[in-house]
Amino acid sequence: MTNPARYYCLAVYGFKKCCPVHLDPYTKDNVERAKRWQQIGSGSADPYHIVTAHPTERGTFVSVETGAHFEASQMAFTKEAWNAFLDRTWPSSPAE
Repeated sequence: MTNPARYYCLAVYGFKKCCPVHLDPYTKDNVERAKRWQQIGSGSADPYHIVTAHPTERGTFVSVETGAHFEASQMAFTKEAWNAFLDRTWPSSPAE
């Protein structure tokens, strides 16, 4: 069974400037709410995408709406929080 909590809301501010709004995966319904809240609350025209983590490319998200790939950056998160998120989402494979 697929984990229903595997979606993120990604804020895209321009080329190479995007960041997840939250670091814990949400269900599709909850991420749709997060996206609406971001758009209304910020009053911003910046696009928000509903994304999933790319299966193999660390730090890369795939829009479920357009199929576009986005390489996210740390932006507002601390380095420690960002690195912990990357390690949880894309664990290193054991040495062969």
